[in-house]
Amino acid sequence: MSFHKEASVIFNSPPYEFAEYLQRAWSLTRECYGQWINFYAPSILEYDAEGFKKPVKNIFQSVSVTGRRCLLMCEHCKGRLLESMHSATTPEQLLKLGESLYNNGCRGLLISGGSDLNGSVPLKPFIESISLLRKKFGMKIAVHTGLIDYQTARMLKEAGVESAMIDIIGDEETIREIYHLDKKPGDFEKALNNLIQAGLEVSPHIVVGLNKGMVKGELKALEMISKSKASNIVIVALKPLDPGELGNRVPKPLEIGRIITIARLMNPMKKILLGCARPGGLHKVKTDLLAIKAGVNGIAFPTQEALNYAGKLGLKENFIGYCCSFI
Repeated sequence: MSFHKEASVIFNSPPYEFAEYLQRAWSLTRECYGQWINFYAPSILEYDAEGFKKPVKNIFQSVSVTGRRCLLMCEHCKGRLLESMHSATTPEQLLKLGESLYNNGCRGLLISGGSDLNGSVPLKPFIESISLLRKKFGMKIAVHTGLIDYQTARMLKEAGVESAMIDIIGDEETIREIYHLDKKPGDFEKALNNLIQAGLEVSPHIVVGLNKGMVKGELKALEMISKSKASNIVIVALKPLDPGELGNRVPKPLEIGRIITIARLMNPMKKILLGCARPGGLHKVKTDLLAIKAGVNGIAFPTQEALNYAGKLGLKENFIGYCCSFI
């Protein structure tokens, strides 16, 4: 059976059959990874939960190399995710900001920014500054890359970048209508492989429901990642920053749980993570509990219910103050 057909069978399975897949996913994780689960709470956001061992304040921060500027203005973000980041739009500013943050307790950076018209974050001018931050302060560096060529990926590796993050999209309409890009899924697959071939540790992300809350292309994205040598897969979910945008639909917790289950069953030796972005409230609680049942290796900003449930199941919790890409 082909990957897509098998994944489709699981995704569309009736509740009683899906419960069996869920149990298989849980057992597979325990067989491969034992009883451990990681919980991540990077200090880019305020977070507090009973039982969670708080990391050092400000130990991990995010920086935009384009400030508030993004040329694509994708429908799910429109540049607003950049507003919460520190801004450093020149190599000199990045070096100065990095030193200042280090002196205030920061030991890790996510370097990101808005996209250019080709779908890339313009990181190349900042590579020397990244290298200096690594050499001078030993800071852990993760980057959001967007669509990236091999040469730039290799330069980032040589500069000491420890982790690269990239969204993988498996549907051409979503790429065109949501990302405003004239690209194909194969372009995202090529960028992923450029990062891997350059020797970087890569955390490919799948945004469940990216196309106005509909599951469309996520299984194709999962297939592309599964074929690659990426060592982990990060699952996140559409969380519109304005409830009036992209319609009123967000992916259901069960849809997210099914994607996580497929990711685990199809990738026994890849670590599966539930990342930061997902709807809040009861939706988040249900998603987190399903993720644990499906055998995720880690959850970013877990709900209190998730922490309690993991303890009830006898899982050994590891608390981390950095981004989940530093797996």
